[in-house]
Amino acid sequence: MGRLKSEAAPLYRDAAFARHTYLVTDFEPLTPAGRPAVPVEVAVLALTVAGDGLSQMWSFESLIAPPAEVPVTVADVRMTGTTTAMLATTAGPSGSRLSSSVG
Repeated sequence: MGRLKSEAAPLYRDAAFARHTYLVTDFEPLTPAGRPAVPVEVAVLALTVAGDGLSQMWSFESLIAPPAEVPVTVADVRMTGTTTAMLATTAGPSGSRLSSSVG
């Protein structure tokens, strides 16, 4: 897997820091007007210290179907790159069906 370089090299030489595995989590949401953001993608990256950088141990990503009443808008596609077609076959709440204001 890939190795990431950084200007934080002194931190990587700290034994207490270097002995851990770090999980970086990222959520991509839809942002429907008048309600909280709805996550439609989750990704996790596991990193460990390797020399003067970080090394990727593993990664995971998955799409999540939004509730039927939450459409994928043009703004959502611009912000996240996630389209209705991408979410069409993903798991979500029971009985979930996607709607879209994007063609």
